[in-house]
Amino acid sequence: MKDSLSDDEDYYAKTNNGDTEKVLATVAATVFGFFKKHPIAIVYATGSTGSRTRLYQMGINKYYSEIEPDYHILGELDNRLERFIKDVKYKGFVIFKKDII
Repeated sequence: MKDSLSDDEDYYAKTNNGDTEKVLATVAATVFGFFKKHPIAIVYATGSTGSRTRLYQMGINKYYSEIEPDYHILGELDNRLERFIKDVKYKGFVIFKKDII
């Protein structure tokens, strides 16, 4: 969303327009499309706010069984990475394909 005064992107804007699932699907499709072009890449993801990071976590939780067979998912906690555990509140996420290591 654009800031109406500066015309810059406002990454903290809240639209509350009910498009959460669409946003999560777009993020997921973008990440998986990126891996198709860059199969040995490592992706770090975090939201611009704590609530957006929590939204990403909810998406990972919801689709974990579909993601986990092909990708390693790590959560950032206390400045370290650990294997992703559902319901642990992470600061960010690392994902990479299992077949690269």
